[in-house]
Amino acid sequence: MRKMKFFFVVGLIFILSTTMAFADTEAEFIKMLTRENMTAQEMLKLSNDNLLKLSTYKFKGTNKMTTHTQAEGEDIAMKFNMIQEGFVKNPQEVYVKTSMVSPDETMPNAGSEVYMKDNVMYMKTNFSDKWTSIDMNPMMKKLQSAMGTNNSSNGIVSNEQLEAFSDTAIFDADEDIDGKKYYVISMNVSKETYKEIMGKFMENFSKTFGDMIMNDPNSEKSEEERAKEKAEFETAMITMLNNMDISISYKFYINPETKMYEKFEVKQDLNMAVQETTVTTSSEGVFNYYDLNGPVEFPTITLEQE
Repeated sequence: MRKMKFFFVVGLIFILSTTMAFADTEAEFIKMLTRENMTAQEMLKLSNDNLLKLSTYKFKGTNKMTTHTQAEGEDIAMKFNMIQEGFVKNPQEVYVKTSMVSPDETMPNAGSEVYMKDNVMYMKTNFSDKWTSIDMNPMMKKLQSAMGTNNSSNGIVSNEQLEAFSDTAIFDADEDIDGKKYYVISMNVSKETYKEIMGKFMENFSKTFGDMIMNDPNSEKSEEERAKEKAEFETAMITMLNNMDISISYKFYINPETKMYEKFEVKQDLNMAVQETTVTTSSEGVFNYYDLNGPVEFPTITLEQE
């Protein structure tokens, strides 16, 4: 045991010494770990907090996605770009326009608009000029409790995600983009880490959603039928998690003056097996934030008449 401890300490010293050799000075080595006396985790948390303190901001991004579906001996491949743009008025007013564009000319492009205010969600597709509404308040309160979060999804990456994943955050080399300097932070989430965190989330989510099934006042099903539905849902969640492999990496570009990220990149690889179907999805997204505290104009809502 003593020998193992000794070799561990020697190995650690060797790794640190080797890393130091790549840095010209001690100050350069420290810079690899911190910026302005903050670790990558601290800088990222501050940046996200500052973004959520803004009265308004706009965002725009593109996700390039490739999906392979294997079922009944067939392999169906699809490629498409998901383009999203919108704006936020904190704390709970969000507008997002999404377009799904496929290079396959035989497939129609799809689009939708979502407007959310005070947990009431309005939605319409490019096939209709009318909006439909969903009151998310009862559901959102329960789901937020299950997810361990009390804030609406005003940002692409929530503080809860950052808290869960930030142990992997490190500083990359600073970058200049269009004449502006940015601190760059990378965050790589392994499939083991993601599965562990998702396991905790799904445990809470399954219990909360199961209770919603059992206590639904509008349900016409018997208590026995609802109990069966709850058990089937919980089993499906466990099966999905056990048959899912996912890895995610983020890269944030933080403005040193404002301490807010103005751009972030996300890469995701997902493999999921459900019964006889296997789905593999890879995506690469780039999102930009701009017009911070600028004017925003939300759409006029005309609801679909029942």
